[in-house]
Amino acid sequence: MKIIDRYVLKQYGQAFFFALSCFALIVLISQFFDKIDTFLNYKTSPDRIIIYLFYRLPFWLVQVMPVATLLATLFSLSNMLRYNELTAMKASGLSIYRILLPIFVFTAILCGLTFIFNETLASPLEYKAKLYEKHKIRHEQGLDYLMRNNVIYFGQNNRIYNIRFFDGQNNTMKDVQIDEFSGNHILVKQLVAKAGQWQNNQWTFENGIVREFGQTGQNITREEKFNRINPVLPETPGDFQREAKKSTEMDYRELKDYIIRLRKNGLPANKEQVELGLKFSYPFANLVILLMGIPFALWTKQSSKIMNFGTGMVIAFIFWGTIEVGHALGENRVLTPVLAAWLSNIIFGSIGVWMLVKKVRK
Repeated sequence: MKIIDRYVLKQYGQAFFFALSCFALIVLISQFFDKIDTFLNYKTSPDRIIIYLFYRLPFWLVQVMPVATLLATLFSLSNMLRYNELTAMKASGLSIYRILLPIFVFTAILCGLTFIFNETLASPLEYKAKLYEKHKIRHEQGLDYLMRNNVIYFGQNNRIYNIRFFDGQNNTMKDVQIDEFSGNHILVKQLVAKAGQWQNNQWTFENGIVREFGQTGQNITREEKFNRINPVLPETPGDFQREAKKSTEMDYRELKDYIIRLRKNGLPANKEQVELGLKFSYPFANLVILLMGIPFALWTKQSSKIMNFGTGMVIAFIFWGTIEVGHALGENRVLTPVLAAWLSNIIFGSIGVWMLVKKVRK
């Protein structure tokens, strides 16, 4: 690596990690004050507050990573322009693209690391933070004794469970409906029972009815009442005890499996498909936002740090707003899920490339 490459990378890296550290501190403070009523009401000890905040920190670091990239670009390049360092580098025969190559390489690697960080740390800890708040801060019952109302569970073999009340302590359920669908999402069988209990490694249902449906899923071809029945079902009480995960709390594989189960059961999964796309597109936003920040930095070499910070935040909020617009359009089927997830990157990347090429040609 050349001396100039090391110097450019050092200037950019220092600005990036400084910005990321500042955002980490801001996130910790904002999360603390957001939950301060809960901490006070449940008399939470300082060590548990610290653990909870650090569980939540990785998720928010992923969210603010593009902003740290943008601010690092504006600050580092503006400083090098202000002291004519970029001018000297160009005078030595280097093009602006060659000068910025270390920054592009750094950010490309950052995109991959952000995806890995989100999959292996941020998403699992976000789910763990929710459970930690529930059981260690609010002192609610543990997962092994979880009482749940109105449970909807997507089981194996195209089954959907609708349970009015589940008792995780006694492994019983009340007012149960199990719908079984064909591969074409047509209802083929239905079990309705007043009660169910897990005994001898199998489910026993009482006082209900079993219905079978025709090819259209509309007409009942067979109906049989029962006092007790033991259908073969792969689900165990542990499946119904688990706290449901949000999309942000799932890794890519979990979310993809969840989407497959939704689609097999004939349920819409547009929202989840958009969020699956964002698992890839959002880490890539670091590179897109870099393309947007470079021309702004080259145009505003005389700007103060406050002005650069303001410019960066305006661009960031517009970028986040575009992500939400794309999410809404994808969820409502105006755009395909893939296009909706990548909409902000396409728009900002195109604008950034156009602005960069226009500035360099001047």
